[in-house]
Amino acid sequence: MASQLQTNVAEGRSALVAEFALALEGYRAERDAHDKKWAESLNRASDEAVEKYQDRLQTSCDSWIVSSVRRLNEHGQNIIESLMRSGDQALRDSCAKVFDGLSEMLRERLGNAPPPVGFTPGPNRESGETSAPHNQSANSANA
Repeated sequence: MASQLQTNVAEGRSALVAEFALALEGYRAERDAHDKKWAESLNRASDEAVEKYQDRLQTSCDSWIVSSVRRLNEHGQNIIESLMRSGDQALRDSCAKVFDGLSEMLRERLGNAPPPVGFTPGPNRESGETSAPHNQSANSANA
């Protein structure tokens, strides 16, 4: 009876070890499946978070670019207008100097030249009085 008891106990132990190994292997496989599923879920969540962040970043970048372009455009327009004004003023000043030089040169030539026959000098133009508009006086000078 003792030997049969030991045989039964040994068979029971080997059956228990086999069942335990089988259950342990099943739990390991289930754990690996859960780990794989959890890793895939984590990767999916990470990809979604990255995509949302990229969308927000792109939106922020687009609005920043639009506002920067608008400010740059305004600044450029102001600079262009300033350059146009200063160029216009410089051109006016240069033309005024040229015309002042020409008028001075004409005055000197007319002052040294004898008056034309039949021409009676009118009032002095430097006194502020004008006898004819500029176009008429230019036409009479050309004739």
